[in-house]
Amino acid sequence: AKLLQDRDAPDRFVSFGPWTDHEAIAAWRQHPGFGERVARIRELVAAFTPHDMVVATEVGPPTPAP
Repeated sequence: AKLLQDRDAPDRFVSFGPWTDHEAIAAWRQHPGFGERVARIRELVAAFTPHDMVVATEVGPPTPAP
């Protein structure tokens, strides 16, 4: 997983990680650990919104699989 910080808005962060497919994401979100971790994150941030996104395009060499 990676955590990115916006240079122009240092209180804005985006995190992402490699998932094999949508089902793996859905399974993680159903896991009790997800809710516990999100609760800890919500204590530190003004807003937290999970998204399920896909790569639309890449430029340069492909990112190696984990």
